[in-house]
Amino acid sequence: MDDSRLLADNRLFLCINFAPQDHIQMAFDYWAGSIKDGQWVWAEAVKDIASRYRLKDSAVLQKVRETATAFDVRVRCSSTCHDVPRELSCRAEFRISRSRDFICEQCRDQLRHQRTREDEERANILLWKKRAFLASLIARTTSFDYASISYADAVLVYSIMLASNFACESGRLERNAFRLCPSDAMNESLVTELFTKGILAVRDDSPLDCIEVLERGIWKYEAFRMNWKLAEDLRGLPFSEVFQLVGDVIDQRGGHAHFDAFVRAFWWEIAVDDALYFLISEIRKFRFPEYQSGQKTERAVRYALEFYSIPQVRNLIRRAVGYAAKLSMSRNHYGQHPFTAIPGLIISNVDRAQSSDWDIYPVLSRWEDEPLLIRVFFDRVLRTGVRGFRETYGANLPIVNAASSPQFSDEAAGSSGRQDSGNVDTGIGQ
Repeated sequence: MDDSRLLADNRLFLCINFAPQDHIQMAFDYWAGSIKDGQWVWAEAVKDIASRYRLKDSAVLQKVRETATAFDVRVRCSSTCHDVPRELSCRAEFRISRSRDFICEQCRDQLRHQRTREDEERANILLWKKRAFLASLIARTTSFDYASISYADAVLVYSIMLASNFACESGRLERNAFRLCPSDAMNESLVTELFTKGILAVRDDSPLDCIEVLERGIWKYEAFRMNWKLAEDLRGLPFSEVFQLVGDVIDQRGGHAHFDAFVRAFWWEIAVDDALYFLISEIRKFRFPEYQSGQKTERAVRYALEFYSIPQVRNLIRRAVGYAAKLSMSRNHYGQHPFTAIPGLIISNVDRAQSSDWDIYPVLSRWEDEPLLIRVFFDRVLRTGVRGFRETYGANLPIVNAASSPQFSDEAAGSSGRQDSGNVDTGIGQ
């Protein structure tokens, strides 16, 4: 720049570059103006300038920018020790009201770099903390005495090892080995419980992005994204023998002191989880807003399970959801969303079925596609297979005090479930 001048009532500061004289004059003409009646008025319109110099309107602005740089002396950079005026690229920017917190491009770049450095420092600190937290989880790894394992934990460990390809060789577990139940919430709860008891251990190759910090320094990890392994046996048994050991514990059945309590509690746990998961799945088929299962919904499900088996309750739920969907399309329905009536519809269906002695047909998938814990529970624990799954409900839980298996009707032949895999009857006979 070879020249600097104040223009327009000392409001504009113009820095002139080396350029032909007619271009310099064009820049002065473009930025010339004054205050009239309290309003800023440009001395000449852009189209008049363009006409005089025989240029297009857009070409005038381009030539002016190449010739001179204009600054608004009213607005200065708010950064400390950098009191420079605001640079203008066109007339329209001069009309913008004065900003007290204006920051020039140079200072803005400095602030941007400073924030980037601060973000990187925070990210590095968070990464260090995550590594420390993961190390603390790994450090909790200890040996476990599988010979004293509880009946419930034996069933869980057996199921996990059954689903894993490497558990019997190295104790390493794949993530799909923890898909034991329909819902992620119950699966995560079971994994966390086994980790708390020292049966599961965190592997050192677990990803750091599955760890997050909550408020007040509280840490949280996503169980499904962790890499897990089974704890070593306290007596040094290989994992293949651990698998045999937990299977032998399961096979004690009525001979185990905790068998009856486990059967009752565990059936209710997997039954309620299956019913609530099936309810959400049915609701999603109609693309309605996400349904939140509350206490009333759980009570309705538990009430149905007192009288009907898990696959029969699926039928009752499907019937209730279907009727609620019809209500949502009815012009005669007023009031709350029809899906809030689902718990009451489930209870009403149970009452009508009981009073009218309905035959509730079970809703079944292929037995191999049912949740793993359900199959282990009925195949290995109760030895009743799909027949027990079809016929067991809350009031007739097969609690026994001897090693003999509970008796079921011969209505459902076999235990593979293949006879129901093709055509599933979801109707209700009256």
